[in-house]
Amino acid sequence: MGTFLYFNAISVVRFQLQHDFAYTLENIYNLPMFNVSTTLEKFAPAIAALAHEYNILSSGDQAEAPIDLLRTTELLLQLLGIYFKKKGTGTIDRLVISSQELPSVDEMIDRRRAIKQIAPMIFIIESAHGNEYFVSTDDFALKVHGNFGDALHCLTAIHYVLYIEYAKELLHFNVLLENLCGINTNKMPRGRLNLKMDLEKKMQIISQETQ
Repeated sequence: MGTFLYFNAISVVRFQLQHDFAYTLENIYNLPMFNVSTTLEKFAPAIAALAHEYNILSSGDQAEAPIDLLRTTELLLQLLGIYFKKKGTGTIDRLVISSQELPSVDEMIDRRRAIKQIAPMIFIIESAHGNEYFVSTDDFALKVHGNFGDALHCLTAIHYVLYIEYAKELLHFNVLLENLCGINTNKMPRGRLNLKMDLEKKMQIISQETQ
């Protein structure tokens, strides 16, 4: 009888842990934290303006780029490469994978491993009905309801909640997003500090021009 109760207790605990884990994943977007999506959207015009100054964005595309947060993210990664002189910075293909059809979780893992990326990534599934977004790790693929900014926010939240380290080549990008949210601003490396200050200056100029 005692053995039965012991194994029954283990089953109950296992079920509770599985439920808590699933609940955390489903509600991870709503956890209280800095909002990456809102911050990226806020700084998007400044990112586009600075990218234009560095000749990585044409005048014609400058007005449209802030609307597309995926494009904004790509521009921000390129700016990091400039400010750090291409040392220790990643590219968009280390963060995002696009596909025309929905792959299985195993296929998502295989595609990440094929490019030797062990950190979580965003999968964009393109279709005639619009894009769908997933965050993929080695253990699960979480569907994100919303746009690319929401997926990026969710990706950041997963790193915090599951104690996952940022990919080494994307560290400056991810921490810059934190810095722009007003977090971890002490002892910033010069390249990231200069980029943050330049973006904030651009924000002030844009704000004054629109008043």
